[in-house]
Amino acid sequence: MERCSVCKGRLKDNTCSRCGADLAIPLTIEQQAASKLHQALEQLSIGNLEGAVLEIERSLQLKREPLALALYGFINSIPLSKLQMDVLGMREVLQ
Repeated sequence: MERCSVCKGRLKDNTCSRCGADLAIPLTIEQQAASKLHQALEQLSIGNLEGAVLEIERSLQLKREPLALALYGFINSIPLSKLQMDVLGMREVLQ
């Protein structure tokens, strides 16, 4: 987050110097979402599709970033075996 979500002033730390809003919680959530997105990419890079799905969903629960949404769409476009669908709880897709 580069700008205050309250007054749109530039941020230097967790408190806006312009309006005084404490943005520590939103900034922490943004950092956690970025970390989960990074973990999803790591899981995908080693071929752990199930781990990648879990981490990208956690990231999206925290913040809906365009890159996270694109990665989620990409993961969902990968053809899955029946076993992988069972593991991911996607059995109803086959029926």
